Amino acid sequence: MHKMAGRLGVHGGLRRDEASKSRPIDVVEGTRDDTVLRVWEDQTKGDKYRETPIPDELATQMNMIPELKDQDVDDPVLGVTGKTLNRWVKRAGKELAVEHNDEGWRKVTFHDLRRTWGTRMLETGVLPSVVMLYGGWENWETFRKHYLGQFSPDALARERRKVEWLGGNDGGQAPPDAGAPPVTTAAPPTGTPRRGQD
Repeated sequence: MHKMAGRLGVHGGLRRDEASKSRPIDVVEGTRDDTVLRVWEDQTKGDKYRETPIPDELATQMNMIPELKDQDVDDPVLGVTGKTLNRWVKRAGKELAVEHNDEGWRKVTFHDLRRTWGTRMLETGVLPSVVMLYGGWENWETFRKHYLGQFSPDALARERRKVEWLGGNDGGQAPPDAGAPPVTTAAPPTGTPRRGQD
């Protein structure tokens, strides 16, 4: 359960309270044969949600929980509060601080998992507006300040190589070794129930 909680943050970009409320019924297939997780703004009202892509193996794990824990598909998979998730991350950080002799691990919170997700999405070439959509950010200034302020040296070099007049290749496209997948401006997938769920 600890690993699944961490993956909801670092592979799904969820806030701690969103992760604590995620349910198997929220795992759906997108329109492009991908797997997305519905993240509800107010789960009790059942309105205003976003869809964020998650790895298939995480979706499979979430869908196995009802059978393993003898619960309904609309029960949260973790069954703990957001504060508990933060305590789990803090406890892991303390262990890692000792293991790696690095006090920086003691500062890690669940929010850092989400921040890692957002930064990794940006550094692999996903458009900032798409990252905002998947992550549920609505305030551009806040997002820009926290996620676009600094990039790794590799990301900066990759972006420079896209500019022809700075010595990059012709047409402004990243060279084959840039490591970034192609990005699209297509709208996010609209989910449909997965595995016979309503």
